[in-house]
Amino acid sequence: MNRLRELTYEPSKNDLDTQFAKGRLMSPAEVAAATRHRTRSEIERYEQRWMLCGDVKVATYDLFTRIPGSDIPFRVSAFSSTLGSHWGVITHQLEGHQHRFVLPLGEPAFAAFFRAMPIARHGFSLGRAGGLEAVVIQGQPLGADIRPLLQLCESASGLSSAVCLQDLHRVMLTLARADAIPSFITGYEVTDVSVSITLPGQLAAPATTGEAVH
Repeated sequence: MNRLRELTYEPSKNDLDTQFAKGRLMSPAEVAAATRHRTRSEIERYEQRWMLCGDVKVATYDLFTRIPGSDIPFRVSAFSSTLGSHWGVITHQLEGHQHRFVLPLGEPAFAAFFRAMPIARHGFSLGRAGGLEAVVIQGQPLGADIRPLLQLCESASGLSSAVCLQDLHRVMLTLARADAIPSFITGYEVTDVSVSITLPGQLAAPATTGEAVH
């Protein structure tokens, strides 16, 4: 687990091209409300799922739509800051393109999302920047042991949103780095990064029903 105080760097050209977007976590109840007018097969597809929604660069979106979403490799990681806030990162990658969801771990809803991952009761929606299209990635059973991450969720539950807000700028600078999450695709270096940051509930403005599920 990396600590932010250890990460000092000079931004590279790729770092400066990183795209940031606001992410949104939808509970199973919100997903059900947003998909209630869909076909029966679509309703069953999203039933009892948490959905994490964000945006990616156009080039990354075009790449991600070339294969089934469930085949896009991903990695789950976490880190702590010098102020004591804890953050989870879910990274999807194809070739040199990465999208990183960043979530503060002190929110009960985010802990519930991570608890749903081992049994695949989750999914992701990645919108095309500047457009209405989105690629939906159905969550797959998580083989890795995420108990250390869940323990971080528990230890972070007492932290105030103000601590996360103080850390937010440093977190953004860190996750903008192309090398912050090393490539896990053999033969490719990370060259394009999109980051969707999901804020604590009391800091995020409420969204209208259905705007993030595609």
